[in-house]
This record gives sequence, structure tokens and C-alpha cells, in this order.
Amino acid sequence: MAPAGFLIGQSVRGVDDAVRAARDVDYLIAGTVFPTPSKPGLRVHLGVEGLSAIVRTVRVPVLAIGGVSIDRIEAVAGTGAAGIAAIGLFDAEGENLVSVVREVRRRFDSTRSAS
Repeated sequence: MAPAGFLIGQSVRGVDDAVRAARDVDYLIAGTVFPTPSKPGLRVHLGVEGLSAIVRTVRVPVLAIGGVSIDRIEAVAGTGAAGIAAIGLFDAEGENLVSVVREVRRRFDSTRSAS
């Protein structure tokens, strides 16, 4: 259906979703990990423990989404997640996008390499 090299991902909210989806996709986006302004009514979040459980259970890369802030990068990286997906983190008014991306990568990579 898709051309060669085209990646397919799916959003998941827990381990059971992840196990089912991982058979047919190239990567997963797991969330909502932390409370986020974009989903104010959501009361249940994966948290670091839930994200970690998904990462340990599947063999495809897992990206974290939902409430990911610069101060939470190390916690996400510590789960073994392959990366993050975010809106608010990269849309902060007055912040230089290049600087934010550099800091995210520095924190993520330094935590992953220390593990």
C-alpha cells in the first residue's frame, strides 16, 4: 500500500495496545505520558512506569508523547524510549527552536549513553 521506505506508526495507550500494534508497524507513539494542557480532561496517564513497560514489551522503537517538557527529557530517555513527539515543547513562545532541539537532544542522548 505504501512505497518502499515509507514508515508506519501507531499511537498506543498501554501495553496491550502496543503488543497488538507492534506486529504491523515500524514504530509506536505511546502516551499520554504526563499531564498536558492539550488534554486537560484526561485523568489517567502512562507515566514513566507505563512508558517503560511498553518499551520493554515491544521490539519496535517507541516515542513518548504527552506532557513532555525539557525537565522530563531525562525521565523519558531513562525508559529506553527511542525519542519524543511533542507540540508544546517546540512551540514555546519566545524560545529559539534550534536551541530547544539542541537541549532536548543533549539531555536525551546524555541520559541514554549513561544507561
